[in-house]
Amino acid sequence: MMTIIVASILSLATLAFVTWRYFVVMKAQAVKNDRAYDEDGKFKLASEYHQSESATAAAERKREGRH
Repeated sequence: MMTIIVASILSLATLAFVTWRYFVVMKAQAVKNDRAYDEDGKFKLASEYHQSESATAAAERKREGRH
């Protein structure tokens, strides 16, 4: 019985770590993709998109107080 409890605790801890790590990696990839869009991607689109910005850039601008 004690083995099952220990195994369950270890499984939950591992699941929590893997889930946390997944979200950290996905956020880092999203920031990387947004920067690539801001630097190069939007200029490959039609000219009306050249003034656009990524969600990350908009959030950073808002956080810094620039409108």
